[in-house]
Amino acid sequence: MKTFKRLCIALAPLLAFAAFAGSAATVLADDGPKAATQMEMGAPAAADFGEPVRVIAMLRDDSGKPVAKATVGFYSPTTFLAGASGLVLLDRVTTDAEGVAAIEYAPRMPENAHVVARFEGDAQREPSQADMTIAVNGNHQLYEAEAGIRVPFLNKWGLVAIMSTVWGLYFLVVTLILRIAATPN
Repeated sequence: MKTFKRLCIALAPLLAFAAFAGSAATVLADDGPKAATQMEMGAPAAADFGEPVRVIAMLRDDSGKPVAKATVGFYSPTTFLAGASGLVLLDRVTTDAEGVAAIEYAPRMPENAHVVARFEGDAQREPSQADMTIAVNGNHQLYEAEAGIRVPFLNKWGLVAIMSTVWGLYFLVVTLILRIAATPN
């Protein structure tokens, strides 16, 4: 028990210094208020089901100047199996010199597509986001399944030739066995 008390007494100044240094670092890292940002989005008002469209987000600071080299996340709201909903990340893109980030987005649900662009903020700027809805035209099957096994270099006539050769060899073997069996000893 005495050893534990001695250890606590010895470590107390060290722990106090660590707490002070941590809070001092936090105070020193704060450079003042962050600049506000504004996000705008652009895309076609309508898109065909399953066909890609270009969705852009423009990030500007509070004075209207473009924000370059900032990461913008593009999200799509969705509902999961048990009814829980949330945002699904489509892509993360870095803005160019004009403050523009763009993705190719293909709507996969036969309903209006909702896309959210979000800038999470950084050391100098506050976060911002924008969202938009794209009307989706059409409702067709995007994937057509084919039955059977597909071998790229083998078509149906090649398969017929292979099967004919195999059955021809069986016929030849059976004929030879019957000849051998019919030969007198």
